[in-house]
Amino acid sequence: MVCEARQAPINIVCVGNALHGDDGLGEVVFDTLSQQALPDGVQLIRMPFMGPDALSCFEGCQRVLVVDALQGFGAPGTVHRLSPEQVAEETSPLSHGVGLGTWLAQLPEWLDDVPQIEVIGVEAASMTPFSPGLSDAVSAAVEQLCATVKDRADHE
Repeated sequence: MVCEARQAPINIVCVGNALHGDDGLGEVVFDTLSQQALPDGVQLIRMPFMGPDALSCFEGCQRVLVVDALQGFGAPGTVHRLSPEQVAEETSPLSHGVGLGTWLAQLPEWLDDVPQIEVIGVEAASMTPFSPGLSDAVSAAVEQLCATVKDRADHE
């Protein structure tokens, strides 16, 4: 799970915890993409949450695609491509994604050379703690999400 800094031009960082409903999207995408051919120079990484270990996933690369379940951008199951600035900093320690928006906003303070970052995700229907399994809407969007991630990894 811990990522070591590498010189891959693109890192795909799949964030999430399968024990919390649609928050498990990152693990499902990691498992799906790990069975597929990825473009040269792409490293696939699973990261349960954006803690200190995740910092190395942003070093030594040109681009990072962060894959995560999202909330507040549309109907459940909708695929979104966002800039880090579009992911709001969390105001409550009890919200989903605690730290993702804040973590991305603080990244320039931690790294001298911040790679280009794009957040690609699916609007979640349910983030219930200790309720494993994706909702039907999010599960139905996995194939489209994986195709979008692969396409973005293949294009500048």
